[in-house]
Amino acid sequence: MNTWNSSRVTRAGTNTMLRARSASVPRHQRISSYIGDVFAAFVGLAGCYILKSVGEFPGPEFLLVPYALIFFVRRPQYILHHKGRRTILIFLGAWLLEQIVTDIYRQSPTLNWMRGDALIIFLAIDWIAFVYLMAHNTRRQVIYLFFGALGSIASTKISPSAAFHDYPWKFGYAPGVTMIFALISCYLYTRKRYFLCGLSFFIVAGISLIEDYRSFVLILLLTMALVLPVVPERIGRLQLLPRANPKKRIFVLLVLVLVAGEVANVATTCLAAAGVLGEGAQQKNYEQSHNKFGILMGGRPDFLVGLRAVWDSPILGHGSWASDPKYQIMMQDMAFEYGTGDTAPEEPDEEREGIPSHSHLLGAWVSAGIVGGIFWIYILVITIKASVRSCLIKLPLSPLYVYLLISFIWENLFSPLGSFVRITAAFTIMLILDVLALKLPDFSFAQPVSRLGRLPASYLRSGYRFSLFAHRRR
Repeated sequence: MNTWNSSRVTRAGTNTMLRARSASVPRHQRISSYIGDVFAAFVGLAGCYILKSVGEFPGPEFLLVPYALIFFVRRPQYILHHKGRRTILIFLGAWLLEQIVTDIYRQSPTLNWMRGDALIIFLAIDWIAFVYLMAHNTRRQVIYLFFGALGSIASTKISPSAAFHDYPWKFGYAPGVTMIFALISCYLYTRKRYFLCGLSFFIVAGISLIEDYRSFVLILLLTMALVLPVVPERIGRLQLLPRANPKKRIFVLLVLVLVAGEVANVATTCLAAAGVLGEGAQQKNYEQSHNKFGILMGGRPDFLVGLRAVWDSPILGHGSWASDPKYQIMMQDMAFEYGTGDTAPEEPDEEREGIPSHSHLLGAWVSAGIVGGIFWIYILVITIKASVRSCLIKLPLSPLYVYLLISFIWENLFSPLGSFVRITAAFTIMLILDVLALKLPDFSFAQPVSRLGRLPASYLRSGYRFSLFAHRRR
């Protein structure tokens, strides 16, 4: 039998197996599964709307909040009997408790107190909803992310941000367009079309570079370096990557990260210095690259001021949306003395009313105290672990997962936890626990690759069924 006929037989056998499994599922379960898929699509599309009153209430939370409450009441053991989920829930509860204690001690205004507590409560509720809706269900995750991308693009017309008209790519089209390209790259990745997979990310990185969205360029280049087989397993009989030692492979990934970061830095610096990106980008790049703290911290004086605020009160925070003029003065002095002026516009957010921090981690530490900081440090650690595991296992959705996880690492350190961002954070935390539940492959021998999701056959025997759009626990 030639290779072509063998491939056709393999595909036919896989399709027959999938049809047999589908037929074995009771009809009412299939219907409920389809209803869940439709609900996930509506949750994604609801991202085009946001209700603004005392705070901001994103459209998806109109669906996620009642869903989480109903299912948590019906099946609390699904959260409480799972070690990873139980740990997250305990951390969230401890963070909320310290926030309440801090606000009482600091005598925070009632409105700020309510907003600070609501941020933590809605983050927890959104995460619980995502766990019940799409944990261990990649098909539903893809549906949610695809329609979420459409909702994100539609939001530029329905409820655009204040900075959209001046910077439409950064504060409008970039998240949705990139998500669609990431989903396309997964389709290409499973078929080993690595050049086209990398090209899809490279196109978005090129647009982001032209629009002077430098952090996004870095995230996309890191994704490409970690996902694509930049370093082949072997050339002829020469083994390039270590077989039986995952730690050495992790070291190779670390080297690729450093190389990709330097490439992003050189590309943006050279193009900005040449004036290709415009005079504003040229001036901004020069100021930030020649200050005391380098280009990474050069445009983030609020992060440095947040560190000082944490140092001033490391155990108990300053309270929900605490306002202290000395930190605003400190940021202005820092911008004048070290040239760390925030010349790039930032998305208007509620956090700017209080002590500057511009970070999930520092924002929680400044507002609540050390427990909030420990929670986000824990999330940062498991996000890095999940990123490495996604690269080593090479899942069908690895390009998408690595992009989301690298973005989440950046947001954890350098972005405030706003209204829509907390929904993304809740989804990503659910995704992290899914990835960490997978076992690393045995690199000591060549694994047979299954057509069902193109994963080693040992994964199919381990109790999970993979495909590009779905996997579930048997």
